[in-house]
Amino acid sequence: QAVAPLPFEPTLDREFTRAQGCRVFFEVVRPKPAAPTDVTIELVDADNRVVRTVPAALSAGDSGRVDRRVPLLDLSPGAYRLRVTAAQGAARARQ
Repeated sequence: QAVAPLPFEPTLDREFTRAQGCRVFFEVVRPKPAAPTDVTIELVDADNRVVRTVPAALSAGDSGRVDRRVPLLDLSPGAYRLRVTAAQGAARARQ
């Protein structure tokens, strides 16, 4: 079975304007797909502080694909990292 292409051009290092924001797409592989999963997208600044949190929970039976916009309008210019955490019961992954 062919896998659908990503909804946008993938990159690991990119510059965004505050007005356009950032679009994030990823898949969460869950130990129990029929159970809900807590997913959080965080923007982390150069001092390792979380400056933005975007919830992206997966409901029971969801495909595991997450496609979210992360607003940047009120952030100061600079470098930020995206950090994604997924948790289901005792199982936890952070990337």
